[in-house]
Amino acid sequence: MNLREEITLFEKRLNCRVAFHDLTGEITALAAPEELPLHHLAPCCETMRSRSAECYERCVLCDTRLIQPRLAAGRPFGKLCHAGVFEAVFPLMKFDAPAGVMFLGPFRPPETGWSGVVQPRGMETVSPPEAELPPDLFWFGSLFADSIRRRLEFLPGIGPRGGRGEQIRWWMERYFRSPGVSLENLAAELGLSVSRTSQLLRREFGRTFPELLNRYRLDCAAGILERSLLTVDEVAKMAGYRSANYLHRQFLKRFRMTPEEWRRRSGKDRVRF
Repeated sequence: MNLREEITLFEKRLNCRVAFHDLTGEITALAAPEELPLHHLAPCCETMRSRSAECYERCVLCDTRLIQPRLAAGRPFGKLCHAGVFEAVFPLMKFDAPAGVMFLGPFRPPETGWSGVVQPRGMETVSPPEAELPPDLFWFGSLFADSIRRRLEFLPGIGPRGGRGEQIRWWMERYFRSPGVSLENLAAELGLSVSRTSQLLRREFGRTFPELLNRYRLDCAAGILERSLLTVDEVAKMAGYRSANYLHRQFLKRFRMTPEEWRRRSGKDRVRF
């Protein structure tokens, strides 16, 4: 059974819709050649988005800026959108870093027993969804999110087996977003000296460790800029950079444009679904 078929069964079992935000492009790759639902298709969501450009933009902000501070923790949480609709939000992690987000809903807001639910300032009213929040939603959703995590972590290859080049690719894919990652860490993983590891990198990739690390991080940052409305500072942190200024300099050096220009070229600076 492929991922798209699993999503269909999941929606029927819990009487909800599943939607994704793909920050790195890897979740879409899991479902290929089938397409994933990358925006909310529920009637109440369509009603709110169609009211005005302002409502349209607030829907986007509820699904990006509102939830972003909670993603790095990797734990599911509830979200009450500006239309008063409840959704369960599941960060989709890959090696302890967010690769995307899964939304389950919409449901009528629970009356009691919930704390820590994120919600925007100012609420509007739409016809509430008929579905009630299933008591086992977070349990089933966490199982599904963990299944997607395991698939994401095996996307680059088959783990640290095979030749040295494959071992290095697997390790870089796993750790490049860690700010303190170093050549010494890689050498320890390979069981080699630092000088031997440097030689291996030159032979296999034609690059030094900082050059290879920066390529992974820049590719990651470019993908997030194309697929999200996160700020450049947030994108820098997700890609492993210590500051947006450093990401800015690296973008100019490699792509001859700023991160903001890259985003405008992709059209993601415009609010859209």
